Amino acid sequence: MSIELPEKGYAYEMPSANYHGMTDHVTTELTTSRGKVFTVLPYRINHIQASLIGQAQRGKDLELQIQLLANGEIRKDEVTRSVRVTVTGPDKKELVPFRRLLEIYGGKGSLLLPIAYNDPPGEYEVRLKDTATGITTVVPMALTK
Repeated sequence: MSIELPEKGYAYEMPSANYHGMTDHVTTELTTSRGKVFTVLPYRINHIQASLIGQAQRGKDLELQIQLLANGEIRKDEVTRSVRVTVTGPDKKELVPFRRLLEIYGGKGSLLLPIAYNDPPGEYEVRLKDTATGITTVVPMALTK
């Protein structure tokens, strides 16, 4: 089935992150009782650049800065982007209290990760996923005693 989009742009199928390219239509299969959602952007997100500012220390907040890198300009006043943030601990299990849905303004954003006094030392992973495109990046975080 061919679906005509309201405008030409970079089309993504959500939540599978299937990229359909720069187009004004998508070809897909629809099954009974299973809808599909597509997003069309004026630019293509190539990568999520993320960095931790400083070292993770017990009892202190750690800043995470995020920038969406695209093949076109992301307007500074654009607010329609969101990134899902999850953190896994040294045991590779998700730490649900860290889960966030972060709004991105003009392709940039930041958030504070609260590190508890009793968080165990070890290697953590901060996973960032653009909700529209499915593009994901992982930032390692080491917590020492």
